[in-house]
Formats: sequence, structure tokens, C-alpha cells
Amino acid sequence: SRALGNRTAEELANLPTLTDERIIMGQRMLELLEISCYQAQPKMFPLLIFLMVRTSLEHGINASSCDAFAGLGILLCGGFGNPKRGLEMARAAELILEKPGMERMTSRIRYICEGLIHHWISPLRSTLDPLLEGCEEGLKFGEGQSAGINQCLHVAHRFHSGLPLCPDTLPDMIDQSVGLQNDSKSESGGTLKAGMFIVKVYLLVSKVLVGTSSDEGEVSTAFDSLLWAAKKMSNQTLRGHIYTGQLELKVFFGDFKSALELLIEAGDVRSGFFATFTGLRFTFLAALTYLKSAQSCDTRERRRWKKKGLKSLKLIRGWVKKENVNLEHSLLILDAELAVLERKRSAYIEDRYKSAIQTAKVNGFLQDQALSNELASLYFAGQGDVTRRGSYMKHAIDCYSEWGALAKVDQLT
Repeated sequence: SRALGNRTAEELANLPTLTDERIIMGQRMLELLEISCYQAQPKMFPLLIFLMVRTSLEHGINASSCDAFAGLGILLCGGFGNPKRGLEMARAAELILEKPGMERMTSRIRYICEGLIHHWISPLRSTLDPLLEGCEEGLKFGEGQSAGINQCLHVAHRFHSGLPLCPDTLPDMIDQSVGLQNDSKSESGGTLKAGMFIVKVYLLVSKVLVGTSSDEGEVSTAFDSLLWAAKKMSNQTLRGHIYTGQLELKVFFGDFKSALELLIEAGDVRSGFFATFTGLRFTFLAALTYLKSAQSCDTRERRRWKKKGLKSLKLIRGWVKKENVNLEHSLLILDAELAVLERKRSAYIEDRYKSAIQTAKVNGFLQDQALSNELASLYFAGQGDVTRRGSYMKHAIDCYSEWGALAKVDQLT
């Protein structure tokens, strides 16, 4: 921190050029190590990034410095709660990338900036086209690993952003991942295989919601196979996506008992997809599950799950305070459910639900607009208010239908 000071992106990009071949090779080795550590040994990731940044500051910049400053941006956003400074580091990486001889880093810096940094402040949907471009850039420059990561982040962001479900397009992406894996060098094969499995997670979740994969036994077996693959590869990122996908289904189909059991089984998986939006989404789903569980438990268990829910809610509140526009509606949903748990006035609770619905609508999160309406309907059903229950349920069904979650519509009708 002291070595970096308050230097701007422009000042960092104008550091002297690194010319020492030994240090260049050392930076390249660190760059390759931190790719693997992010997925398999997340605790080592910061140490490698700090070393790369310090080396760049002391000896000058080269292509690996793009990775160093972008990696620091990841840590500032996801670990130190300073997304604005994180975006400044991403900008430094992008400026260095504009220098001659940096082409091999184009696709990689694209997925780091768009997949792990920009979503902390910018709308999630604004990352979709750049991630696709990053995939194309990776293919163009022979960086199959980076192309594959851009691709799986695009798939994850598209699902989470609330655009209509489109499982029919995902098999083509899986085929492309297989092609990248076959064409790629051996050192990146594991990462590409993990990316292919992540795309499969969202294909499976989408098919269940759409209703084209309704056999619970087959779905459970498919998730178990994916978890086995994640364990075999020691890939914590894949494991996190698998549990998040399962949790999405439990929450959307209202099975909070199974959702709680899943959370207990998963443990804290967030370090596996550090700084990703999927990690933030997992935090929201966990908080909602804990609060809903607390609402239906006795006094002792209620305190336990409420405490866990408040811990996750505090994280989300902090992210929203730092201008994360993608979680504003999520915070309002949790505020409403906490108010239900604490038996606050009905007018206050309805105001929280209405705000969540409107914010989700404005920000384009159609799936959570549906969820907010459904949760409001369930609350008023418990209050015996048939009119409000019916009104909110109608809006929920309309939103789920527009999203393409026809299996969920069938559950509600």
C-alpha cells in the first residue's frame, strides 16, 4: 500500500518499461501460478498479486503488469471494500494493455475487468458484450484458456442479470468449450474443463426452470456428477458455482428447508469465486434462506439462523453502500424478510416489498421482480389478506412467465 500510494492509473501506466529478462521470466511464472491459485488455492492468490505489483513498481512494467494491477483491483473490490480504487487499478491494466507488445493479455484482462471488477459498480448487463468480445479476442490470439473463462463468465452473468432463459443456446457454448480444450495447451486444459462444467451448471438450472428437465433424480445425479468433477480437479470455483446453481433452484421453488440443508453441506464456498457476482449472489441466497428458516423455527433455532442471516445481510448492505447497483433490490428483499421475522407493521413490510419489486424492475432483474412479488404474496397469505395475496401472486406469475420459468409458473398455478 505504501509503495503504491495514491498513484493514478495514468501514473502506473507510465512507469518505466521492464527490460531485465530474469525478472520478466519471474513475473511470467507468477502470472501462471496465480491463475491456478485463484481456483484451487485462493489464500495464495493475494500473496502472488502483491509480489507482482511490488515487482512492477520497483523494476518497471511489462505484459504481466496488466495482470498484477488487474489482480490488485480484484482484491480491492472483493477483499478490502474499495471498489472505486479497484476500478482505478483495472483502468491502469487497460492503459498498459494499449502499449505495444501486450496483445496476449487482451482476453485475460477483459475477463478480469468485466467478470471480477466492473460489476461492483456498473450494471451487470453492461459486462455481457465485453465478455463475448473477450472470448473472441482469446480465440484470435490463441489464448484458449482466457477465451473459455470469458465465455463461462458471460453465461453466469447472463443468467444472473434476469434476461429471458435460453437453455437452447448453451449446448453450443459447451461444444465450443470442448473444442477450446482439445486445441489448448495442456497447462490450461483443467481450467477449460472447469469452464465447460460451469456452463453445464447454468444449462441444468435453466432447463429445470424452463421445465425441460423435471426428473428430480436425474437432476440430483447431474449435480452430484458435477461436484465429483470439482473435487477431482480440486477446483473451488466450480464447486461454488454448483452450489449456487442448486441454491437458486431451492429458493425459486420455495424449498427453504432443503436450501438450508444445502448451505450446511456447502459451508462457506465464497472464497472459491472471490469477487465474482456469483459469489455476491450466493451471499444473497444464503441470507434469504437463513431469514426464511428463522421465520419458521422455535426460539433457539430462530436466534441461530437470524444471526447468520444478519451476518450476510450486513455484507450486502455494505456493498450497496459502496454503490453496487446490482444488489439494491436484493437488500430490499432481505429488509422485507427481516421485517417479517421481527413482526413489524404490515404497512412497513409492504413498503419494503414494493421497493424491492420496483428496484428489480428498473434495474432489469426480472427473476427477482418475480421472487419479490411471490414473497409478498406469501406474506399476505399468512396475514389472511386474500386481495393482496392474489394481486402479488398474479404479478409473480406474469414475471416468471416472461423470464421463461414455465416450471415455476406450473407450480404456482
